[in-house]
Amino acid sequence: MKSDLAIRRRILLDVTISATTDLQSGIQRVVRNIARESEALSKELNVDCVPIVCHGETMWPVGFDGRRPWDQRFANWLFACWMGLHRWIARCLDASLHGTPDPGTDGDQQVNNSPSASDPISAQGSLQPNHRITSGEKYLLFLSRLRKLLLPKTPIRWIKGIWIRLTRKQLKIRQGDILVLLDASWNIPVAALIDQAKSNGVPVVTVIYDLIPVRHPRFHNEALRTVFTGWLNLVAEKSDFFIGISRTVKNDLMDYVSQSGRAIKKSRFESFQLGADIVSAASNPAQIQWPAPFPNFEKLLSSYYLSVGTIEPRKNHTFLLDTFDLLWKTHPHVPLFIAGKPGWLCKDIEARIRNHPQLNQSLFFFDDANDQQLRSLYKNAKALIFPSIVEGFGLPIVEAFHHGIPVLASDTPIHREVGGVHCEFFDLNNPHALAQKLTDIEDQNRQFISSKGAPVTHWNESCREFLSKIISFSQLQPTDVTTNNKKRAA
Repeated sequence: MKSDLAIRRRILLDVTISATTDLQSGIQRVVRNIARESEALSKELNVDCVPIVCHGETMWPVGFDGRRPWDQRFANWLFACWMGLHRWIARCLDASLHGTPDPGTDGDQQVNNSPSASDPISAQGSLQPNHRITSGEKYLLFLSRLRKLLLPKTPIRWIKGIWIRLTRKQLKIRQGDILVLLDASWNIPVAALIDQAKSNGVPVVTVIYDLIPVRHPRFHNEALRTVFTGWLNLVAEKSDFFIGISRTVKNDLMDYVSQSGRAIKKSRFESFQLGADIVSAASNPAQIQWPAPFPNFEKLLSSYYLSVGTIEPRKNHTFLLDTFDLLWKTHPHVPLFIAGKPGWLCKDIEARIRNHPQLNQSLFFFDDANDQQLRSLYKNAKALIFPSIVEGFGLPIVEAFHHGIPVLASDTPIHREVGGVHCEFFDLNNPHALAQKLTDIEDQNRQFISSKGAPVTHWNESCREFLSKIISFSQLQPTDVTTNNKKRAA
């Protein structure tokens, strides 16, 4: 007689991109949190949730329980040692150029406790004025660009994929499974995997994050638009069920499917609420390592405005800087922290940030913040400013709610859905109005709308809702792709 574990239904969660890259965008945050929490909820929901890496029709299980497999931990340790060595070289370079003792000598304590050109934070914890990039920082910047040149993401992803296939046992799809395309699956060939699932009577569920490359093509390059549109048409044709990350996305997808002439019942579309907590992050800013020239939290605690999001056109950092350039004319010392990795079509705005006259004085750029740093940024901010033009959800809004800070967001339907009455909205056509609003706040002539009482969902709750809806989908009859195609051909 088979054990209860052997006969339990399996939910196969595609995490290919998140497991084989170090990307940290909103999609990867969703994927990693859902994958981790799903393993914890498997027993409660009487299912086996299995995160998988896909290659064609083949699949391999991968661990996402919050503690990465030994090979990934070993690789991270090696990388940390490598970067530690180069930071030591950078400090030595600055020490030799500026006449301070070399690290590792008897004067090491003096270097660590005294201001130097390589450290914009003084011994008293305040920012050194007019900090400019040092030779050590130039060295680290050169090293970063050299790594990207010699080790671009594509071969790294390929090597990670090969390692997973060599060290993990291949997983075979079987009747009773549910295949969930959870990740950014437009980046991998999924047609064969979907066909294999359908041929085994396995329902296919696709998670939809947004339709931005189709609805707002100007925000992406032609290659991505083509790939995404082809993927969207494929999953719209062959998937059995769809889950959007918001009601706005769900409704947009239903409109798209309807306009394409496909007849899919409304019962096959669902949405779920994303989580707001940032897991496994330190709570004490003093315990977090901030690379120069990032400021000391004791100096700017609760006085800075925060913006979180990848540097890309739709995130609208141009509007953000336009607003603060106006504010800085009368309030030059109001700090703005921008946290986000450079993305695509962003050379102009990235150059504007890195060359801004207020950089490292009132403007601070965190282009590689980890989860610990991001949580601390939220916790100690005065307010979040989120000027995005279009979103599938707007994760920074609920993350800010979770940390109890006010939110000022662009007035869009999705932000109205997510932020509701707990969020203050502004017009994207008028940076002067937002600058005046911030001026009034700084002059204490008005107050923020409080985020107190805003509904906050934790990732455990988000995942439970997500999996429950997938399980309820499984009670419906999967679509017959072959039959639908024959009817359309006739």
